[in-house]
Amino acid sequence: MDIHAASRAAANLLEAEVSRLRSRGVPVGEDDLRGLYVSDQEADRILANAGQERYGAVLTAEAAELVASVGPRLEQMTGVFGLSPADAATVALCFVAETDPEVERLIAYVQDDVARKRPRVEMALRLFWNDTVGAQAAFDSNAALRKYRLVELHEDPTHSATPLLARTLTLDPRIARYLAGGDALDERLLGSASKEPLSEGSRGRHHDAPLIDPHALKPPVLSLRGTDAERIRAAVGNLAVAAGLGGTVELRLPSRDLQPIEAFGRAARDAALLSFALLVKGIESLEEPQRIELLTAFDTSIAPFTAIAWESDPSWHGPAVVVARLNYEGRLEEWRGTLSKSRCAADVEEALPALAGKFELDTGAIEAATRGAIGLATARNARSPEITVEDLYASARA
Repeated sequence: MDIHAASRAAANLLEAEVSRLRSRGVPVGEDDLRGLYVSDQEADRILANAGQERYGAVLTAEAAELVASVGPRLEQMTGVFGLSPADAATVALCFVAETDPEVERLIAYVQDDVARKRPRVEMALRLFWNDTVGAQAAFDSNAALRKYRLVELHEDPTHSATPLLARTLTLDPRIARYLAGGDALDERLLGSASKEPLSEGSRGRHHDAPLIDPHALKPPVLSLRGTDAERIRAAVGNLAVAAGLGGTVELRLPSRDLQPIEAFGRAARDAALLSFALLVKGIESLEEPQRIELLTAFDTSIAPFTAIAWESDPSWHGPAVVVARLNYEGRLEEWRGTLSKSRCAADVEEALPALAGKFELDTGAIEAATRGAIGLATARNARSPEITVEDLYASARA
């Protein structure tokens, strides 16, 4: 994205709006006190123009230029979130206003209020829609701009109540960062979500056939039942590869600062922006009203693919598969794999079958036990640590 081109496009749009307003007799910028009082001439103009159509076609050439100048990320968002051309233009104007202080000043000039440096809903409707009554629905809570938290509406702090048209528009911080090239997860999900891109190396780890064809799921949501967290992650990785996605966003509920439904919405939005699968964990720990609300939301998840992890029988109505725990052969293979890059005593390989048979550990527990054994060996000889059978048994029991 070229921010200079976007700023120029925004300036062209606002310049055209100033010319249009002046052609209708609105003295934009011609009276330093305009906005602080209503003159007789202003009242006469309003009365003369009452009832006349004030809005042009969707979209003007200047508005289309603004949308194009923001670049391919806005184009991707338009497809992912089902934005109308006017929705996309609103996002573009908010983005440039938050990126270029000079555009902020132009917006204040057009709105005849030096304190209003961000566009109001009325301004967006005036610039991008041709139906200022019906088009207000674009800012309803269930419409794309707000349903997916792309924009935020702010009330005027100087008034006890602010009508919709007078509310100020800003971008959600995650959306602003995304349009500027940022791919970090939403800051509001800090501590409760993480992402794992599928690099070429990690794609090699997800070589097993997926548990189910993700393209056959309508909606693309699947419950995974099991207690082995690492095997569930691996299963979701396989499904992400099969679906042509770039990785996995993992959401762990409950979130520290957000209600579960908002945490899910933000994580699903991140998965959609990144073209990642979404793995939701911890739903069984929620209170029943929160769990029911979340189960309803899964049907309309914006994520390209959503996996729900359960330790008990899933309560979601959709398809479910079981992710089995490691059997003896799997545990033995996991022990050998985790120890393959460590220096081990000569009798460790011979002892692994008995270790795998005695301790029915899952994937994560075997990895943790291996790390513990490495720690014991390092404490014993930091220069040349060598894992012994005793180290492995001690760590497996821990």
